[in-house]
Amino acid sequence: MTVRLLGWLPLVVLLSLSPLAWGWSAKGHGEIAVAAVERLPKPLQDEYRAVLMAGPWAKGDISWRTAATRAAAWPDRVKEMPLRKLFGQYGSGKVPAALQSYRKPSTSDWHYTNALFIDTKGRLVEATTNAAGKSCPPARQGNLLTIWPTLFTAYGQAQDPRDKAIVLAFVLHFVGDAYQPLHLLGSLDDSCRQDKGGNAFCVGPVVGFKAGLRCRDSLHYLWDQGFGAYKEDLTVGKFRGDARSLDAAVKEVRRIATEVYPKKSADVQSTAYKNRSSRHARQMAQLASAHLAAALQNLGRQ
Repeated sequence: MTVRLLGWLPLVVLLSLSPLAWGWSAKGHGEIAVAAVERLPKPLQDEYRAVLMAGPWAKGDISWRTAATRAAAWPDRVKEMPLRKLFGQYGSGKVPAALQSYRKPSTSDWHYTNALFIDTKGRLVEATTNAAGKSCPPARQGNLLTIWPTLFTAYGQAQDPRDKAIVLAFVLHFVGDAYQPLHLLGSLDDSCRQDKGGNAFCVGPVVGFKAGLRCRDSLHYLWDQGFGAYKEDLTVGKFRGDARSLDAAVKEVRRIATEVYPKKSADVQSTAYKNRSSRHARQMAQLASAHLAAALQNLGRQ
């Protein structure tokens, strides 16, 4: 996408300083997780609270809410670690059978799937599936959509509380990732190169789509911060759909996709753009929490 984003740097500074500007950052993941657990029946809440306190994040005399917040952010901190090492260091040493095929690589590509793109004409296009070699639009990459249902099986297979805690942390985290638009969405330039979910769409110190570069300050980073979406507690509604699938998240990202990437550089400075982005971020966080509550209900029946 050929949009220029001159003038974003003051906004980057403002968002990085504001305590209310968290989205799917560590605090945002925690807000989504805590709101979902609190929506559960008391016996199920107690079950998950016990599992959370078995995880490596449960250090010191902390509340279950603090444990949930830490657990929901934890997968980002260990995503470069191979799965076998993860369970070896923090669990029983035994990777659940459902995850055996993933035991050697890290979990870094579990956090996204580039399923959708905005092209240079501002149109929404689907990633190519089962492509051999180069294709335009690019082929899907990332395992977020495929690993999600596998985690339900893995949680049921885990026997050691530490192993259950590890799987539960991924469940808490990935539903939040799925409803952050730029974990499923990217843009394309005139050569059909993608910006890696906005990570190569720089807002400072360089500006614009820089193919092959992971920006220090990027469009992805700004959406992670949520545009001040957490000024009030999340309201968690009823999830309607299959909790074992992230199709609902893809549908919601598709719905707002053309508004995630600004059409003109001036748009990002406007009150309308920032307010619209904040509304979208808050709604997506609420939907994520409702989806997570339904997923936890499903896990609890295993």
